[in-house]
Order: sequence, then structure tokens, then C-alpha cells
Amino acid sequence: MAMLDNHSGRGPLGGPGRCLAVLALTLVAGALAGQLLLAPRAAEAQSGSAAAPASASGILAVPAQISRDQFGLFLVDAREGTMSLYGYESRDRVLQLLASRTFIYDLQLDSYNTKPLPKDVQKMAADARRLKSAEPKP
Repeated sequence: MAMLDNHSGRGPLGGPGRCLAVLALTLVAGALAGQLLLAPRAAEAQSGSAAAPASASGILAVPAQISRDQFGLFLVDAREGTMSLYGYESRDRVLQLLASRTFIYDLQLDSYNTKPLPKDVQKMAADARRLKSAEPKP
């Protein structure tokens, strides 16, 4: 059974708010894609050599629904090691930066909030190799 919005009788993803959110995110993603497609051509014109394709530019845009009334756009810059989240409030028609950070140092951690710890997995793998080499051959 679908959840209904108390005000419009529509589902939580229906109505004009969703259309505006999808349109806004599509425009932002389109603008980013346009920049990515034009940037290599401009670089090629300046340098006279072939530039990397747009997919190799390192920026990834991913639209997502953050909550019932909020849609968002994640931008990940693989070259710079940063990520940002933009949110679109459909009720207020506002696009704003919600969070941004570098993940370069995150990727240098051996573990964070995970179990088993990498050192424990390493020990298990070493034990398994030791047991396998100790097995008699048929």
C-alpha cells in the first residue's frame, strides 16, 4: 500500500515538487556534462594535441533522493579527492551546498568502523595458507 501525502492525496514522490526537483537536478547535471564535454575541446585547441575524453575528466555527478521532500546531487572529483552534496528543497525551491569534504586521507586508513580488522583478516589468511601447505598431498 502506497503512502499518501496528506495535502495532495498523491504518493510521497508525486506532485509538482518532484518535477521541479528533477528539472533542477537535470539542469545542473546537464551544465556539468556540457562543461566536461567542452573542456577537452578547449584544451585540445590550446595545446594542439588530443585531450582526454569527458568521462576521464574525473568528475562524477550522481542524483539521489535524500529524504521524502529533498532531492540531491552528489559531485565526486576523483582527481582532487573531494566530494560534495547539493540538496534541492522542493517546498522552498532552493538548491544549496549541504556538505563537502576531501576523502584523500580517508582512503589512507587501514580500517574505520569495520570488523574484522585488516590485521585479523591478514592473520586468518596466513593461517589458511599455513594449513593448506601442511595438508598431505593425495
